[in-house]
Amino acid sequence: MADIRVEKTLKAIREAYLEEKKTKSIAEIKVYELCNRARINKSTFYKYYLDVYDLAEKVEEQVVEEILNGGMDLSQLMTDTKAFLDVAAEELSKNYALLALVFDNRVEREASVFEKHLLKKYLNGAPSKQEEMVIRFCIGGASRVLTQSGVSKESVALARRMVIGIIGKIKEFTA
Repeated sequence: MADIRVEKTLKAIREAYLEEKKTKSIAEIKVYELCNRARINKSTFYKYYLDVYDLAEKVEEQVVEEILNGGMDLSQLMTDTKAFLDVAAEELSKNYALLALVFDNRVEREASVFEKHLLKKYLNGAPSKQEEMVIRFCIGGASRVLTQSGVSKESVALARRMVIGIIGKIKEFTA
């Protein structure tokens, strides 16, 4: 069980970072500003993070992990692709503002973090080579379509059609 004081401190630092991020780029955020806002000492900040960039990376990872834990059933990707994509689109739409704030239009970084976490979650069950290939291709393609064009009904529909078509073709090819 984690120490409640540590959890509170990390939460305060994250909240301070997100508040600063609303008006500043990562390069403009200073550690002392975060510490003042979070009401901690600089030594406490450096106990958990190397610098603001390390904090930014960890917040990105946390946000993506939280979104993925929000109801997506990765086993559905191969068995019920439509249901999986519906839930994924809903989670992305629900968290659009937070993602925009955290990733600051760095589409490649956003897609990369999602891909990394989805693969980690899905590949944990030792999938077949076919499943691994499908996952890597679909996650990479769909995440880039959605992050580059924004989460709209049109982009979700396009990503859904692409992923369903790709999975269908790969199943045909490897059957």
